[in-house]
Amino acid sequence: MNASVFTGAWQPELKNTKDRWMAKAGERTACIITGSFRSDGTRSPLSPEEETGAALRAGADIVFRLPAIAVLSGAEVQAFATLTLADRLGIVSDLAIPVNKLTREMLEEIAMFLFKEPLPYQKAIRKRMAEGIKYPEARAASLEDYIPGAGDILRSPADSCAVELRLATLRRYSRVKLSLIHTTHGQGEDAPSEEDHSRDAALAKQISDFLKNHSDDELTKIIQSTPSFPWIAGETLWNCREEFLACGSLTEMSLMLESGKVTAEQVRRGLIMMLLGIRLANVSIAGLDAFCPYIRVSGITEDEEASKEWIHALFSADTCVILPDGKPLGDHLPDESCAHLAAFDLASDQL
Repeated sequence: MNASVFTGAWQPELKNTKDRWMAKAGERTACIITGSFRSDGTRSPLSPEEETGAALRAGADIVFRLPAIAVLSGAEVQAFATLTLADRLGIVSDLAIPVNKLTREMLEEIAMFLFKEPLPYQKAIRKRMAEGIKYPEARAASLEDYIPGAGDILRSPADSCAVELRLATLRRYSRVKLSLIHTTHGQGEDAPSEEDHSRDAALAKQISDFLKNHSDDELTKIIQSTPSFPWIAGETLWNCREEFLACGSLTEMSLMLESGKVTAEQVRRGLIMMLLGIRLANVSIAGLDAFCPYIRVSGITEDEEASKEWIHALFSADTCVILPDGKPLGDHLPDESCAHLAAFDLASDQL
């Protein structure tokens, strides 16, 4: 069985990939979506329902959705969650990933290097960060010193996602293979649309209203207990609170709170987690956010033969399966962790 991981303008690649696999081995194809947000905290171009429908029309037999907590925890955690979902199904042999310039040889070289993470490389990153360079760029520039061309790979959202997935397979000792699907489309590289700007402004208003509706003591506790929200950004928020509340978009808010060590992306993800009610306490209840404690089906094909095969596979999965109507499949009932994560998903769809 094959699972295809695509975000953004991936429909043509999914169709071509499905045709190739079906012609070669008669296997089925799945798609894994991130829901309302991407791992960098930006809104997905389509709603979960729209993306699910697009994936099914493009040829996917079934569409799975990652928990919002995993997506908003960053690309590394999202990669672990994706691989965990595939492993839990027990029948996935391939994950197809859209990439730009990344080759198989370069992927293996970068992944093995980052898996070992030599001490001199770690020191090079720390040295650059001490000079005021933020971690993502310090990491990319330091890797370039050892593997020419690798820096640009980490700077490409699509290619860096593939690297994180390969690292996840190494760290989890997973047998799932990665298939690289070369595309001209970037992941998260398209210019923001007018609708994106409107949503960004709406998120800023929701955050401002949220902050205004809590006392100083309550906000202090919320900021301290929100995962991925840097304490340095929290201090800046307090010192420039009125100016922060006057920001007209989430992008402006994130840029205002970034610093030498904190990226705007980290701030953005932290603010969204704050708004969704994700706290360290309920994350610990849900377990490690790097894993999927349940499998959520976002949509399934109307093809009777294909849907029967997938339902049979889902019955055999070693975890709770949530169907599109929100009901569990079989005897694996949702536990407390599933309820918390599902609540975050629902909240993220309403932002």
